[in-house]
Amino acid sequence: MLVQDLLLKDAKLISFDEHKDNRGVFFELYNPEYDFIEMKNSQDNVSHTKERGTVRGMHWQAKPFEQGKLVSVLQGVVYDLILDLRPRSKTFGQNLGVILTANKQLWVPPGFAHGFQTLTDDVMFHYKCTNTYDKSSERSLSPFDPILKNGFPLDISNVSDKDKHAANWATVCEGINR
Repeated sequence: MLVQDLLLKDAKLISFDEHKDNRGVFFELYNPEYDFIEMKNSQDNVSHTKERGTVRGMHWQAKPFEQGKLVSVLQGVVYDLILDLRPRSKTFGQNLGVILTANKQLWVPPGFAHGFQTLTDDVMFHYKCTNTYDKSSERSLSPFDPILKNGFPLDISNVSDKDKHAANWATVCEGINR
């Protein structure tokens, strides 16, 4: 396993040691000895997205249900986008996108917004979260907001109504700084 620090503080890209033979490939998806993740109240989620160009996000959980996410693609390819929402961080308000395939993971620290765009049809996406979901703590930023300078690489072909009508950056900042 190779763990690479990214430009946004505390975010990491993980590449697996793959074991291949004539049957296919095997790799370890999670090991509790990852020293940068604390999975005390972990919750695992899977989404299936049918159509290329679909965006899910940008989402996060507010305190006290803040979540770190170890995200993986089980099938397909995505462009994963994260945004640092931690006001005291040197990378506050900065975003970063990476392409994820089945042999890479992204560690999204607590205090980050997270979203992805499918680059292929029929994407299976896995989230290992450090805390359980709480509906009243759910927050969203519009995937169309200009703060996402990197944006998504494809035209957005599909997005949920919730994400279409999510908060803009100014509203998000007001909520964070309260």
